[in-house]
Amino acid sequence: NHSKTPFPPELEELTAFFARATQEHEDGYVAQTAIVNFYDPGGNMGAHVDDSEDDKSNPVISLNLGASCVFLVGTADRNEKPIP
Repeated sequence: NHSKTPFPPELEELTAFFARATQEHEDGYVAQTAIVNFYDPGGNMGAHVDDSEDDKSNPVISLNLGASCVFLVGTADRNEKPIP
């Protein structure tokens, strides 16, 4: 289901907090979109690129709730190992 609802104010406050914590963004950061993914135990998300944002100067903020995970950051060169 790809329904659209108003962006929750609590999530907006949380993303603004993390954006300020990067020290790259002062007050005024407003998240554009939230995507919620649910995974079964042992499930995972494959390698992908978050590049559909209109404003590439704003950060992509990823939150993991409820389970431990390993978050890897890659580069444009797939021959380089991702950074944990």
